[in-house]
Amino acid sequence: MAEQNIGQILQAFNSIESKIREQSGLLKDLTAQVKVLEGQNKLLVQLVHQMKSPSPAPAEQIDPLKAEFQNSVTKSLKSIEEQSKKTMDMIKANGAGKKRVWP
Repeated sequence: MAEQNIGQILQAFNSIESKIREQSGLLKDLTAQVKVLEGQNKLLVQLVHQMKSPSPAPAEQIDPLKAEFQNSVTKSLKSIEEQSKKTMDMIKANGAGKKRVWP
């Protein structure tokens, strides 16, 4: 009778052990899935943050070489404009007293 009870106890322990192993495997799978979801969640949070944050001003987006080139072109254009104004003023000053020969 004692041997039968010991056999039943061992059988119960084996049954419990197999259920624990099965649940342990399920927990490992769930843990892996949770890690994947956490990674996706971090990416989504970053994307939402990027979408909510204001984009940099267009001047900030221009790389330094382009900005330097634009400044150079702007200076050249201003210089040409000033020279043109001076030339026009000189023409007006020289031609103010003269009358045209042709109509």
